[in-house]
Amino acid sequence: MEKVLSGKMKNADFLDKILLQFVNFVIPEFREFQKAIEDFKKNVPDIILVLRRMIENSAKNNKKFIEKRNYFLEICKKNINLDISFFAIQEMIIQHILTDEIFASIFYESYFHRENNIAKELQKVVNTFFFAQKRRNILSKLQNYYVVIKRKAINISSNYEKQKFLKIIYENFYRSYNPKAADKLGIIYTPKEKFFFYVYAVFHNPNYRKKYEINLKRDFPRIPFYNNFEKWVKFGEELMNLHLNFEDVKAYNLEIENKNLQNFPNVKLRFNKNKDEIFIDENTKLKNIPKIALEYKLGNRSALEWILN
Repeated sequence: MEKVLSGKMKNADFLDKILLQFVNFVIPEFREFQKAIEDFKKNVPDIILVLRRMIENSAKNNKKFIEKRNYFLEICKKNINLDISFFAIQEMIIQHILTDEIFASIFYESYFHRENNIAKELQKVVNTFFFAQKRRNILSKLQNYYVVIKRKAINISSNYEKQKFLKIIYENFYRSYNPKAADKLGIIYTPKEKFFFYVYAVFHNPNYRKKYEINLKRDFPRIPFYNNFEKWVKFGEELMNLHLNFEDVKAYNLEIENKNLQNFPNVKLRFNKNKDEIFIDENTKLKNIPKIALEYKLGNRSALEWILN
């Protein structure tokens, strides 16, 4: 351990000096992080201007860019916001270029951000004009910022803490990117009510549960972005109404068989999957149980089996 100061605690001047130094002490990692943020704030405005000029030139002369951008615009109109503009698409492209490496540094699993359908289509637009050499040249001044983020993220194990860290990074990013709209950028395209319904539908999607079954048992759920956002919003809203208003749903006509063999029958509560029957006790069983009732799950278990067990 390095010796910083030594002296007598009875000396008022020394005591004041050491307390002041203690209060103002900043750990090297935090100092490095703060410097990286300041450098980012200083460099990012010029980089944004360069990127905007590149996009404007591509919009005039680059046929592949125009084709991919227009296709991406239609996807956004269909899935995100019908009134989204070319300017908003331009800003999304710039944000994607600047933040792609942030995601990659914090979340090592590529599917976390690159399997997002919107991000994939956005990347196709970027690939029409922002080539490897240009990327290296233009973003070279931000490399220290990305390196510091990556170094910090290595020591964060849980995805919950990574999300908190990402929030801090993004707050600083948006304050540098567009100070006047720092509280809006990144969330203006998705109304929170629609997003809630979308997530509700995704989490109840059997294909989603099967694909991420192992991950869902040990980690927080990830939210993929499927095609046709509005369709999934509608699914989620309808499903939620069914779950909240299940008492108003018309009762299913079950066949009840009661043999009255025992005066005090033993409770069985057993499901016969082969014959679609539930044994209540030695006298009573319910017949013609619909298969869909068994397929409905709470978490990874059938709700029907969960009740019976």
